[in-house]
Amino acid sequence: MIMLSAEYKAELAKLQDENKKLKDEITRLRDENERKDLLIIHYIEQIQIAQHRKFGTSSERTIIPEQPGLFNEAETTEDNNVKEFE
Repeated sequence: MIMLSAEYKAELAKLQDENKKLKDEITRLRDENERKDLLIIHYIEQIQIAQHRKFGTSSERTIIPEQPGLFNEAETTEDNNVKEFE
């Protein structure tokens, strides 16, 4: 086994301590990065929802199959009038 002088032992301890601090910093930064990624995803989803609400098809324009002729009253009346004159 190689014997290290006190100076080398102190330097080794210092480097090991610095290595541990850097590993802890890497872990902290990865966690922070992951939280920010999740926050970005959340904000993107919120923007998409807001855009859909603002620019998407509104429920007033959507034709509901149960009410196909709700707004075609004039056309229905017109068809009946044409039949009366024949």
